Amino acid sequence: MFLSADSPLTTAISQTADETLTALLTCTVSSKPESTIKWFRLGSPDIEITEGIIKGNNSLEYRIASVSRDDAGDYMCTADNGYGGAIKSNTSLVVRCKFVSVFVFYYLNIYYSNMNTIITMSAIIPNRTTVPRTTLFNTK
Repeated sequence: MFLSADSPLTTAISQTADETLTALLTCTVSSKPESTIKWFRLGSPDIEITEGIIKGNNSLEYRIASVSRDDAGDYMCTADNGYGGAIKSNTSLVVRCKFVSVFVFYYLNIYYSNMNTIITMSAIIPNRTTVPRTTLFNTK
């Protein structure tokens, strides 16, 4: 009996996920014999992903439990069954970021003396340092 071997065919679909929610990148492979599948984060250099991996029947999923802005970018899955070389499929993860508001409080003080007007202003950003600024006006 003769069994034919096929080079793998891969499919990885780009996804958009909301920040702090779960993202799932899936690489589906069709091959005979079964392929070894891997996920990589594309960059310089490409980094193999080993955590958050879920193996399925001819598929490999990469699960990101709490998506952050840093997870946005390009990914690649590879499949190799020893016939025809490794096949690559690129995909992207787009992260919809939550709105971050920053409150800035300004304090303005005006001091009058016989000769000068002194205006001081401080910008206070919560969890950051105060940025004071003083301006001296000569009224004569």
